[in-house]
Amino acid sequence: MPAVSFRALDLNLLKVFEALMTEGSVTRAANALTMTQPAVSNALARLREALGDPLFVRSGTGISPTQRAVALWEPIGEALERMRGALDEQVFDPGRAQIEFSLSMSDYVASLVVPKLVNHLGEIAPKTRVHTVPNTVVEIADQLEDNRVDCVLSVYVNEAQQPAAIRSRSLWTVDYACFMRRDHPLAAGKRLGTRGSSTPGMSM
Repeated sequence: MPAVSFRALDLNLLKVFEALMTEGSVTRAANALTMTQPAVSNALARLREALGDPLFVRSGTGISPTQRAVALWEPIGEALERMRGALDEQVFDPGRAQIEFSLSMSDYVASLVVPKLVNHLGEIAPKTRVHTVPNTVVEIADQLEDNRVDCVLSVYVNEAQQPAAIRSRSLWTVDYACFMRRDHPLAAGKRLGTRGSSTPGMSM
């Protein structure tokens, strides 16, 4: 099979390929594209030459795709749909959007964020749903890279330790409090590191 040069391929032929796949007939594809049947047949001939495969064979009153055409259909069809979406001039309307967001956060963060977030979405995007999942320090990056969640909210994020593809932003600061008895040896110090938090008789 000859190598296909993307630069040399007429991308208009992909619309013809899409119509032939969805219509299963040269005649119906021509009608859907508002083209003449000979023009569609000519486009198919050019595709066959460019891709080095028959792509379609006669079957009853229509045509059936070859294995090569079936293999190409999913990526080409998805690419064309994304292009249509990118060129769609419709303005996004949050009030009509039916979207579900998956957010990863601890119970503590959820108690701070979720009530206000749900109330806000109820006002501007009432059909939107929010799904929360727990996280741990070690799985934050994995949850994002595996597309298990859309966003992670955590007090454990260290941007220097995360993959380059992950971006983070500070939303607020968290103050910690340490409790110890009045006469504890560490009480006289001006600063207390995290190592001291494991000292007996202390609670953070």
